[in-house]
Amino acid sequence: MSRKRRRASAQGGAVAIEFALVFMAFFAIFYAVVQYGLAFLLLQSLTLAAEEGARAAVRDAADDATRRSRAQAMVVNTLSWLPDAATLAPQVDFAPCPGDASATCATVSVAHDALVPPLGLPGLEGMPGRFAATASVQL
Repeated sequence: MSRKRRRASAQGGAVAIEFALVFMAFFAIFYAVVQYGLAFLLLQSLTLAAEEGARAAVRDAADDATRRSRAQAMVVNTLSWLPDAATLAPQVDFAPCPGDASATCATVSVAHDALVPPLGLPGLEGMPGRFAATASVQL
């Protein structure tokens, strides 16, 4: 066996170890980007759904029960892209407005678990396991 061939085969193990180390670092960065992207997508979607639910509660309705059902239906419809959207239970509350006790405000709240399980890295705080959004509107 020639000297060149022995040297190339001896380097093969070092290349595999270097690849494994670099791959782990790049995979962790890729996973973090995907995880944060999905977290922002979920949070923005929850905020939009709460706002749309609050707008639906403002529409002309005779009573609070009709307003509540319209708001809940709008939240579920807005989040229909989620696999478990049908099981969502948005909260719709009617109470006096904070700045004006003579007016009534509708508050729509919705929460959902994270879409991707958090990657637990030692020494780093992970993503929250549950995201929530709230919107209020004066009736």
